[in-house]
Amino acid sequence: MNKRRIYALKKDFSSLQGEIMAMALSLPVMMNWMNDFEIERIDNDPTVISSLSIRKSATLKKELNINAKDEMLKRELSTIFSFNFRQQALDIPLQGFGVFELIWKKKGSLWLPMPIERDYRHFSFRDNKLIYLLTNEEVAPQKAIYATYMPKFNRQLGRPLYNTLFWLSKFKRASNSFWMEYMERFSTPWVIGKTNSGDKDEMAENLYAMLSGDVAVIEDEDSVDLKTPSQTGDFYQLSQYADNQIREVILGGNLTGEVTGGSLASSRTHDDIRKDIAFIDEYILQDLISKTLTIFKEVNNLKEDIEVFLSDPDDLMLLKTQRDLNIFNMTGGKYAPTKEYIESTYGIQLESVAQVQNIIPNKFALKDSVEAQKDHIEKNLPSTTALEEDLLKQIEKIFKGAKDFDDAQEK
Repeated sequence: MNKRRIYALKKDFSSLQGEIMAMALSLPVMMNWMNDFEIERIDNDPTVISSLSIRKSATLKKELNINAKDEMLKRELSTIFSFNFRQQALDIPLQGFGVFELIWKKKGSLWLPMPIERDYRHFSFRDNKLIYLLTNEEVAPQKAIYATYMPKFNRQLGRPLYNTLFWLSKFKRASNSFWMEYMERFSTPWVIGKTNSGDKDEMAENLYAMLSGDVAVIEDEDSVDLKTPSQTGDFYQLSQYADNQIREVILGGNLTGEVTGGSLASSRTHDDIRKDIAFIDEYILQDLISKTLTIFKEVNNLKEDIEVFLSDPDDLMLLKTQRDLNIFNMTGGKYAPTKEYIESTYGIQLESVAQVQNIIPNKFALKDSVEAQKDHIEKNLPSTTALEEDLLKQIEKIFKGAKDFDDAQEK
């Protein structure tokens, strides 16, 4: 390799590094390599820990909703689909495949399943049937539930993210180990003595004594220099590249960790990507819940509808308010929620709820005088107080500047 080629490698090191890492990541990962020790090392990587926490939180923060007539059944189902179960189910993208054994217990007149996570490496498929590899037996449908992340015809056990993270974490650890050894070996400066007339051996002995804490005496024309390695390599750059790739794999981008640049538009784009990834995770979890409910109803011969779903608390409240508003509009304003309903649905305390209906007419013509509208309002009000008089003045002001009733209602 000539000097020009060496210079080119140094100049384009960052791009060459990316190419080398990309080629390395395409290397196969043997199943026996993914043992408990290697998986533990991946799970303990700080970037993996933080990225997984961000990814899982998008689904774990959602509220578990159970629609069933029996309150006791709702409590039992909330125990079955516990936070711990949901947290374990969200590891399936890492593994590519996940299996939960259903442990059945009798409570009252019902058989209740309790999902217990099992080692996914002990299971496989044969003719689209789940097989327990340790005994080479088919698993009964009522005994287990499972889910797969990105399966294909030639990849029935899905695409495990562990396979990609394996090389990233391995190269990152190898890089850290190399540079720590490098710094340990070469970070101590070299002491170089220069002499024109003195004895070199004598000067070396003096310098050695000086480094041991003693005093060294040298001639005036002699000099002592400290030299440290000037080329430290790309320790930080290589580690940063691996960390960025880990975030790409888990989160679909790098705008949730260490960011050196970006914009509001790119942040919003990445937020949309995160929502898409969270939707996939939520679908996997919902699939496991649906399979459990189906088996539960078959075993207990239940016909009633039971629904379990995840929702954001704010989104659910918005749906309720929109529903109540739609009913109000559909009934022409005749629907008036009671004080008890508002308090139980929206979690607020009210002193009283005014049950005044038809204060404002549904329609009015522009030819009608303001006085006529005012008379209509006064007749429908229970009494006239100072507060109500002020209300009348405000409504009268709205009527004067309105084109029609819809315009007045909007104002």
